[in-house]
Amino acid sequence: METPAFVMLSQIRAARALLDWQPRDLAKAAGIREHVIRAVEAGRIAAGEQHLGLLVDTLAAAGIEFVSDRQTGRHGVVFHPARELENWQPTGKPS
Repeated sequence: METPAFVMLSQIRAARALLDWQPRDLAKAAGIREHVIRAVEAGRIAAGEQHLGLLVDTLAAAGIEFVSDRQTGRHGVVFHPARELENWQPTGKPS
């Protein structure tokens, strides 16, 4: 999946919440260390393009769509359960 041009940190947190994932779950699924997830979400470090791509791709594979409109200032996430694979679990290997 192509990384959206603009993803807010709050969208990453919201996506995790929709999936009922803790930072450790996203870290395992994306193959990124948990402390990096926590630091990125807290705004303590900037997510590089590679890490952001892994996060977005991992969440998208779990059924999340990122919605951003810079002109209107509307940003959010949508969960599409139909995209979610049956019994999908974090594997550490994002698609």
